[in-house]
Amino acid sequence: MEILIDNIIVENRKRKINPEKVGALALSIERIGLQNPIIVKNENSHYRLIAGYHRLEAIKILKWPKIECNEYNQDGLFLELAEIDENLIRNDLTVIEQAEHLQRRNEILEQMGERREVGRYQSNGDTVSPLKTTKDIAKEVGLSERSTQRRCQIARAIIPKVRDMIRSVETISDSTIQLLNLSRQEPEMQERIGRLLADGTAKSFVDARARIYREESKNIKPPEGKYQVIYADPPWSYGKVDDNYGPANRHYNTMTSEELLAFPVKDMAFDDAILFLWVTVPKLEEGLELAKAWGFKYKGQFIWDKVKHNFGRINSIRHEILLICMKGSFGPQELKLFDSVQTIERTKKHSEKPEEFRKIIDTLYPSATKRELFGRKQIEGWDVWGSEF
Repeated sequence: MEILIDNIIVENRKRKINPEKVGALALSIERIGLQNPIIVKNENSHYRLIAGYHRLEAIKILKWPKIECNEYNQDGLFLELAEIDENLIRNDLTVIEQAEHLQRRNEILEQMGERREVGRYQSNGDTVSPLKTTKDIAKEVGLSERSTQRRCQIARAIIPKVRDMIRSVETISDSTIQLLNLSRQEPEMQERIGRLLADGTAKSFVDARARIYREESKNIKPPEGKYQVIYADPPWSYGKVDDNYGPANRHYNTMTSEELLAFPVKDMAFDDAILFLWVTVPKLEEGLELAKAWGFKYKGQFIWDKVKHNFGRINSIRHEILLICMKGSFGPQELKLFDSVQTIERTKKHSEKPEEFRKIIDTLYPSATKRELFGRKQIEGWDVWGSEF
């Protein structure tokens, strides 16, 4: 049926108006007419808009007095669910909007109890039953179960204040990976990143996180003192690289190659000293350059066979490398040969190294002075420096 535009009540919409979309819709409707009616509920000679806000605004631009609609007569949560389903089926939401819609849909279905009991509505074949599961509707929208779970995580974990900050920032509001990265941050960090993205200072999550780290690092003082053994696990930066296990910048502050090269390790090592330096496979060349810049020469390596694989660009990688580099002459204090390949299953904590390697170093250099760099916890017999404690 057709109803007067002036009789339509619009309130509490889930989506903010996108003027560009309204303009494009107006042009399309003017050329080919309104293809999909809006959905309304009759309320005492007036009609409350349920779905079709952008279409309604487009018709207003065209100054049409009436608009075609389908009437929906359910109440309560069904009204909200109808709007959510209509928006999802239209499939023109950003990732952050999909996340909010899917999460709210789950909450409504839980409040409604049984998901498949009586109650259906129709919208000219366009909108689905509100009693379908979220998995069902996600499938109709074209989302996999994993994509749906990720979007629900985004809606749950990113605080509302930050979601509002970044809603209009296209580079992140429609990027699943960036939103997931943001969702893994503490609320205070989310706000800091959100502000940088909202005001245009940062162009991406990685950019914002790096800027914050550089600011924080100004207050981090490198350790003092000289040592015979230095054990380092640098927080390598991988830029935009992503994998199923998760890039480093999701889990801790990373450092660029330039920042690592400038780190004053030369001042921490005696003239005769040894360096045990962790490098990942894609960072092997940079690791050798870093050891040289710190004043050490490459002598050998351990291989950590992690048992579980990580995805690489060319092959599946299940190992990391512990470079052994020397300054002057500082051979083992105790003669014991260890297998160069150590097979130890990795833990779920990103970048965590097995304690077995520290025990190897303690065995070879029992009385040496030892400094660990970029460590995560204090260890008896070691001077440990890191930004995480």
